[in-house]
Amino acid sequence: MSHDKATKRLRRGREKPVLDNHAPKKLKEYNELCERVVHYAQGIPLVLKVLAGHLRGNKKEVWESELDKLKGMPHKEVYDVMTWSFYDLDRKQQQIFLTELKEKSLITVSKDNFVSMHDNLQDMAWEIVRQESIEDPGRRSRLWDPDDIYEALKSDKLHILAEGLQFLATELRFIAWLGCPLKSLPENFSAEKLVILKLPDSNMEKLWDGVKNLVNLIEVDLSGSEKLKELPDLSKATNLEVLYLGGCSALICVHPSIFSLAKLKKLELWGCVSLTTLTSNCHLGSLSFLDLDYCKNLTEFSVISENMEELRLERTKVKALPSSFEFQSKLRFLDLAGSDIESLPSSLTNLNQLLYLEVNVKSCISLHTLPELPPFLKTLNAVNCRSLKTALLFPSTTAEQLMEDRKHVLFGNCSNLDEHSLEAIGLNAQINLINFVNRHTPTPNHAHFENYYENLQSHDPYEAEAVYVYPGSTVPEWLEYKTMKDYIIIDLSSAAPPLFFAFIFCFVLGDDSDDDDGGNEEGSVIMYMGEHLEETIESDTVCVKYDRRCSEFLNSRAQNQARFKIKVAPKSQDVVLKGFGVSPISTSAYSSFIQQMELRDSMFQFH
Repeated sequence: MSHDKATKRLRRGREKPVLDNHAPKKLKEYNELCERVVHYAQGIPLVLKVLAGHLRGNKKEVWESELDKLKGMPHKEVYDVMTWSFYDLDRKQQQIFLTELKEKSLITVSKDNFVSMHDNLQDMAWEIVRQESIEDPGRRSRLWDPDDIYEALKSDKLHILAEGLQFLATELRFIAWLGCPLKSLPENFSAEKLVILKLPDSNMEKLWDGVKNLVNLIEVDLSGSEKLKELPDLSKATNLEVLYLGGCSALICVHPSIFSLAKLKKLELWGCVSLTTLTSNCHLGSLSFLDLDYCKNLTEFSVISENMEELRLERTKVKALPSSFEFQSKLRFLDLAGSDIESLPSSLTNLNQLLYLEVNVKSCISLHTLPELPPFLKTLNAVNCRSLKTALLFPSTTAEQLMEDRKHVLFGNCSNLDEHSLEAIGLNAQINLINFVNRHTPTPNHAHFENYYENLQSHDPYEAEAVYVYPGSTVPEWLEYKTMKDYIIIDLSSAAPPLFFAFIFCFVLGDDSDDDDGGNEEGSVIMYMGEHLEETIESDTVCVKYDRRCSEFLNSRAQNQARFKIKVAPKSQDVVLKGFGVSPISTSAYSSFIQQMELRDSMFQFH
């Protein structure tokens, strides 16, 4: 029944009020009340009929009073009429009404999996359950109100709940019990219709013995269950997509049936410190996320999925990736930080989807060589890899390097890198940063101009920048302005129009300096190097970066002021600036650079 038709029916059923000077106002008031009744009925003719018969002929105050009552409790006549059909059902059918609603068209499930039910049906179901035991909520078959749940649990009734779990299991779709005290689920536990099982931070030592039919199971969450020692055979959970086992510190192994699950997409095992091996000879068809971070005793690893997008092995004892690693062609994020990894396979360069590679955190002490990087890698974090000597990171020609889109290449404190690797990193920094500027040409943004100083210390340094960090003690020669002070005077008066620039900056950081500050006068532009650089510096380090926010601000200055000062302000007092460089990059400067690099390549090929 449509909303408008329902309102008209209510009006026809109501006695006409006596017309007087206030008639228009009264009609409007009754119209609003009719709207409330129709909203409450939500399209159920039976509800509308009962309410119309009850309210007809009464004053406005009666309507308002009755409608207010309905907010907390269904009207008795409505409830009685609606429950007639419920009590005509046998016990099995009544259970279906209270648990299996979709098949009876009593609930709807939208395309985005949003479940909804008519409010009146929900009210009736709640009232039916409430009538099971008005005084003692613990005797009811279902609990949903937090106050009732507290009353039921404040005395020790866990054994009752366990029995109830067993009794209701045949119909249960969803179980969520944070901190469940049971050591295992009841022996006769049947979960054929179970879809989601969430028992985080539980006391579970095992779920159950044997193999159960779990064909409808999609998600299992046992994270933080520190006493869990084993997993059951899950081979019949053929639709399982998500398995959370993070923080299960007593878990020694995972059942091999997991690797036969064709639909498993996400497997979390972080912090499983008793886990030593995770191997499989088969390629998992759907696994896209595998987290083994802080499995600090894991030594053997060989799990491959052609759909893997994120693999995390931080702080493990894994020394090598499996030989078939190249088949993970969809891999986007690889975290080996703090692991015992000794080398990366040369096939790494073929992983065209790889965007992020982490091999840092002070303890990749065995990694000596990095192969050529995949072409579209955006971030390489190799900070503190002190054993790293060779980085065969970059293709030989400028044209190939111009295909890259690097944003963060970090070799801070990699003090054993050989000279050839440092030269290659420096050249790649020049090519990528100038090319990055060209791809992300700054445009006038008045909000950035006006709020630059206000946001200078607060904005995320990775938000709009590209940065290279590597060992070195001098500003690279290719930067136009260079100094050993903490400020530079930029003069653009001789630049050819159009006067629109981006600015690349270089900082050389170390542990000693003449500490000549010299640039505190008013009118200088202040910029910070960034905490993410300053926190990690232990020896002479070169940092070359492009910051779009600062570049836009400086460009706005350059439109009206050909000569100005840029001053560096370290955030940390422990970091000393040993060199400072700036290069304004215009369209013409970019073209000249490309010509120069092409000439270099041709000379290199000739020789």
